[in-house]
Amino acid sequence: MANTKIFATMILILASIMGTSFAAERALPGDALYGFKVGVNESVRGAFNFDAQDRAQWEITKIERRAQEK
Repeated sequence: MANTKIFATMILILASIMGTSFAAERALPGDALYGFKVGVNESVRGAFNFDAQDRAQWEITKIERRAQEK
């Protein structure tokens, strides 16, 4: 029974984080979720760029995102 409660709690936490992450993708500077978008979403996406070319492309993508946000 305790394992079920722990599992359910973990699912709720994961769903909350995923929902926040999804909502933050449309955040603009000054919005409440903008810090989550820049600090969490983009950091996680960047962590999955394993070679130099992918990392460079991700940096270009982030610059383009910042330019579009203004």
